[in-house]
Order: sequence, then C-alpha cells, then structure tokens
Amino acid sequence: MLNTLRERVALRSDYEAVFKSPAGQKVLRHMSRKFNLSNPTFTHGDTHMTAFREGQRSVVLTILKFINKDSAELLEQTKDIIEDE
Repeated sequence: MLNTLRERVALRSDYEAVFKSPAGQKVLRHMSRKFNLSNPTFTHGDTHMTAFREGQRSVVLTILKFINKDSAELLEQTKDIIEDE
C-alpha cells in the first residue's frame, strides 16, 4: 500500500509539473474547449456520441482533479481567451 501511495504522490507531482506550466495551462484550456468541459455532452438520439463526448470531458475533469484546479477558474480563463480572439 505504501508503494501505491508513493506512486500516487509522484503521479500527482508529474501532472502538476506538466499542466501547471505555461504550456500545460495553454493545452488544458484548449482541451477544456475542445472536449466539452462547459458544454452539454448529450446528443439527442445518439447514446454512443453522448457517451463518447462524456468520456472526452471526463479526461479533462481527471486532469483538473489531479492538479487541484478549480474547473470554474479554468472556464473563466477560457472565456477570456475566446473573447480576445
């Protein structure tokens, strides 16, 4: 169990090193827009597409969980960038 705990701590540190860097933040904002973090994933009449989109969204949510980042904060940053474009 101790090895598993050490591995999780090391993995969290790796996630933070990647996604808290300036380039990682840029990628994370892109993923948030691309993979429906703030948009509905439901696709009327297509349960497979709904599941696919929800799977994409869950990847972004998992990254946010690992780096302890508030999704509302990320969405606000994404909104600001879109308005600037």
